[in-house]
Amino acid sequence: MRLALEFIGGLAAFIFGMKTLSGGLGVLAGGRTERILSRLTGSPLRAGLLGAGATAAVQSSSAVTVMLIGMAEAGQIGLSAAGYILLGANVGTTLTPWLLSLAGIRGEGTLAGLLTPAGLAPVVAIVGAGLLLISGSGRRRSLAEAFCGFGVLMLGMERMQTAVAPLRDLAAIPGAAQLLSSPLFAAVTAALFTALIQSSTASVAILQALAAAGGLNVAAVLPAVMGQNVGTCVTGMLSALGTGNTARAVARFNLAVNVIGAAVGVGLMYLLRPVCGAFFDRCATPAGIALWHSLFNILSAVLLWPLVPWICRRVRPRRRGAEKKYFLSH
Repeated sequence: MRLALEFIGGLAAFIFGMKTLSGGLGVLAGGRTERILSRLTGSPLRAGLLGAGATAAVQSSSAVTVMLIGMAEAGQIGLSAAGYILLGANVGTTLTPWLLSLAGIRGEGTLAGLLTPAGLAPVVAIVGAGLLLISGSGRRRSLAEAFCGFGVLMLGMERMQTAVAPLRDLAAIPGAAQLLSSPLFAAVTAALFTALIQSSTASVAILQALAAAGGLNVAAVLPAVMGQNVGTCVTGMLSALGTGNTARAVARFNLAVNVIGAAVGVGLMYLLRPVCGAFFDRCATPAGIALWHSLFNILSAVLLWPLVPWICRRVRPRRRGAEKKYFLSH
């Protein structure tokens, strides 16, 4: 019970820190992110790059998705432009897991110790608290909130690692190994959990915490990452309720591309598992999860890129002329 409460407390701290970090970075960006996105020309490549950059800047693909839905509702952006931006956003959101993979660094040296969550969190939090004390309002205070948010985020990550440390031997739990070895089960479970907490970053952080404790193999991690991409779409679907045709189509596009990517990935795992069993049975690491998260989202974006017009036709409102332009020119 104590470890469960510690884990839940760590998760709560992580989510709070993530929201604070995202909010601070969002205020620092001001309205520039939305203005840049609304000034797209007819270049899909530029749309994808801007999506990746905007998501890396605000550290939340859900925030960018909600922003696009609002812009589509206001008639500021077309469906296809939003589609390319969303593919780029899936790539931009892979930055945070790389920062969290610092949890896997071990060493007795001062530098190595500072790069772990336990060493990094207090330093960042102290810097943020110091900035808060000397800041009134405006951009400096937002920067301080971003520092404090990152410090709390790393502290929550460290707490979750401590709580899951006893789970090093999942084989002792009846049926755990068999359940986790099923790609479909791992993907669906990760999707449902991510939808519940509405944060793919927090969901990935939990995977990394379990991996740091030595409790997950590659076969469980890979489909779980795919499922997390699907689960995080719930935020966009909820924000599109009560909106117009184009805004709802943007939310459906986001769901469609992530479902397609996950379905293809899980299917390939079933085909490759008999051939590459030794690879899938290896223990996962925090850095390995960050690497797979990046590779999967990048490969999904590349493979789905030429299919954007086709997917747009599938999710676009049936009413003819509901949305006539792919991109807005300014």
